[in-house]
Amino acid sequence: MSWDELVAAGERIRDTAVAKDSTLADYPVTGIGWATVDADRALVQLDGLLAPAGEGEESPPPSSWTPLARDAALGARVWLRAMANSGSGPWLVVLEPDTESRLAASLARFGEGVAVVYLGEGLLRSGRLVRGGPAWGPHVMILAAPEPPTI
Repeated sequence: MSWDELVAAGERIRDTAVAKDSTLADYPVTGIGWATVDADRALVQLDGLLAPAGEGEESPPPSSWTPLARDAALGARVWLRAMANSGSGPWLVVLEPDTESRLAASLARFGEGVAVVYLGEGLLRSGRLVRGGPAWGPHVMILAAPEPPTI
């Protein structure tokens, strides 16, 4: 799977959600969530998939994956790939279930792959799950607005 295919999968999830709730049409895709049962392997595999070395070139250095706060709505540990697409487009997020949850149900039903789309503006941060779809997903998260500075 290429970066373009990952983004297209996220756009399909968004389009399906918009067909059910037109208020989501104004939200751009900010992140693509890859569900896996083995995050360590997935982080390496996705790096190789998204940044392959050219013929005769050395392998690129691994990307920077940043662990984020646990996602309680999905029941998962979360990692964010820094500069997923040379700084443009959505962020890539790896999610590994840590409980019997929505993400675990997605993996049981569909296997490893794109299972979540994050909609909103800016960098990935906490969000809320859009309810109304099946428990196994795919899942749509609306990113929370940034907190205003305290004076």
